[in-house]
Amino acid sequence: MAATDSLPSKTSLKEIMSPTIYSVPSDTSINEALKTMAKHHIRRLLVTEEGKPIGMVSQRSILGGTFRIAKDPVHVEPDQSHGFA
Repeated sequence: MAATDSLPSKTSLKEIMSPTIYSVPSDTSINEALKTMAKHHIRRLLVTEEGKPIGMVSQRSILGGTFRIAKDPVHVEPDQSHGFA
């Protein structure tokens, strides 16, 4: 537990939780979700649909590549300064 001397068995989640919940609609782009996380210095977002929670997304799930991009390939130009042909 961070910043407390209490025993985990004696501490409620209310005592250590983040009181502010940030959420994004389910149609939010990955880039916008990452910008929201960076802006608020958080690693997880509640995902909503029609104002109701439907799930969570984390930086790790996004940056770890646990999703697939079917029609949005990333094109990287060769960098001659690093010796790539």
